[in-house]
Amino acid sequence: MSDFIAGPSGLIRVEVPEYRQDGRQFTPSNGTEGMDFMAQFCDRCSRENEAKEIRCPILTASMMGEGPAEWVYQNEQPLCTKFLSREDAAKKAWETRRKREAKKHEDQGLLEF
Repeated sequence: MSDFIAGPSGLIRVEVPEYRQDGRQFTPSNGTEGMDFMAQFCDRCSRENEAKEIRCPILTASMMGEGPAEWVYQNEQPLCTKFLSREDAAKKAWETRRKREAKKHEDQGLLEF
């Protein structure tokens, strides 16, 4: 597979390594690559929070030598398809609570101002 990038005199054709093609499983090639991936995804994910003793089954499986299907390449970059930042999870929880309260008020015939 090939791709094009902008060069000083126009587009340059570059070959994308087969292992980096979209949808291919990502497996860190060394500890540094693994730590970089974890810093970008796992350390910021709502599914993994050491302080609250929440353990991500995907990360746990990877530490046991299993290659998680959720770790893939997209646009030649590694990605966890189940990543949900703590900020986005908090917003989602707030929206869910707000909708639940609105439904409760609606069911009780109360108006919300």
